[in-house]
Amino acid sequence: MSLFKQGFRDSSIYMLASLFVHSLTLIVIPILTRILSVEQFAIYDLFLLSSTFLMAIFVLGMDSGLAILLAESLSNKKKLSFLFVFTLIVNIIFTVIIWLIFGLFLHLDFFILFSKEIWHLLFTYTFFSLITYNVFNFVRWIGKVKQAALIQGLSALFGVIIGLTLVFFVKTALIYYLIGLVIGSVIGALLSLFIVRDYIINFSFIPNWKKLVKELFDLSLPYMPSYIGNYLFQFTDRMIVLYLLDMKSVGIYALIARVATIPSFLVHITAAGFYPIMMKNYSSSDGAHLIRMIFKYYFIILILAFIFLIFTSNWIIILFGGNEEYINHSYLLAILSASVLFMQSFRLTGIGFNVARKTIWILYITYFALFINLLLSYLLGQVWGLDGIVFATLIASFLSTPTTTINSSINRCDTCCEARIVQGIQKDISVWVVVIHDGDDEFSVSK
Repeated sequence: MSLFKQGFRDSSIYMLASLFVHSLTLIVIPILTRILSVEQFAIYDLFLLSSTFLMAIFVLGMDSGLAILLAESLSNKKKLSFLFVFTLIVNIIFTVIIWLIFGLFLHLDFFILFSKEIWHLLFTYTFFSLITYNVFNFVRWIGKVKQAALIQGLSALFGVIIGLTLVFFVKTALIYYLIGLVIGSVIGALLSLFIVRDYIINFSFIPNWKKLVKELFDLSLPYMPSYIGNYLFQFTDRMIVLYLLDMKSVGIYALIARVATIPSFLVHITAAGFYPIMMKNYSSSDGAHLIRMIFKYYFIILILAFIFLIFTSNWIIILFGGNEEYINHSYLLAILSASVLFMQSFRLTGIGFNVARKTIWILYITYFALFINLLLSYLLGQVWGLDGIVFATLIASFLSTPTTTINSSINRCDTCCEARIVQGIQKDISVWVVVIHDGDDEFSVSK
């Protein structure tokens, strides 16, 4: 089977499972926006973002470090078992320590953003989601795509079904939906552990395990601040909106930002099947050709998605938001989508850093873009409000993408060509952004 066909097959399985999961999330959004206030929807969004942010901390970057070692150890089941169980135990211990420390502050009534009850739900949900994610990441990288898809689908399904059941039949309140998500995460974690029970039961220390652990941490830890930085983009945007404006503005931004991730999601789940193939075959001519082809297709899809959203954003926000407070800002959807797609491109263009064991460069580039984003969001937010914060995110993503592309290219002969592709697309999008913003009062498809 050719690498392209294998990647396409794996992507198809990921796509079906991920489309199912994402469809559940999308179905929930129009329901929640119609039964909750804009401020309550902001709390829901911040709950999910906080969980994702905490996961980026608790995982310690070991999902990526583990992937590199797994790709080199697929024929050694004892080594696979050791790497998986050791990673899971380290993540769990670190999570519990942070949870206990944070619990002390909650006990002293020192808490912000959420109520004490929601903070406890958040840590419980994140803990069990962490277990599920570790299992998902492991079975995905060892080639068991169908099992990974099953884990992903069932975990999300239980949470959404139980949450909506509690909301409709017990009480129409946000906290009941969050309780449902927590219960679903517990069930998903137990099912995940059952699927990998053989690797857990057969765990044992292997020769030279200390050297292997050191290599695992050396590869993993540079990813941790990078992941945190990428999620901080989303989290700090909300915090700046809250600081400069109010919680209602956070809710408006949250809805548009969540819908804006749809194009990125569709591209990402397609790439998810190809990425393990790229990592395993980057040194071959077929692998290098596949990497170049995926790079070019990614940015072609980016510009097509941006143009499509320019002309459909108003109708999309009507579908998901329903009321005028959301619809009046629908013109920001295309801009936020472009920002997300550019920022997510490092998952593909950053493969060169993995291969060269120079993942620390991802850290430098990520925090450079984060600093630019924070600075510009604060400055432009004071001038143009919500619009300024969205523009700042786009500018930061523009600055980081060419840097990542140029420095991570495996085939240096393609670097200039790739950089020109990225910069050309950025110029086109910049022109459209100016047109959209300057003419938003008359641009009928956007407002």
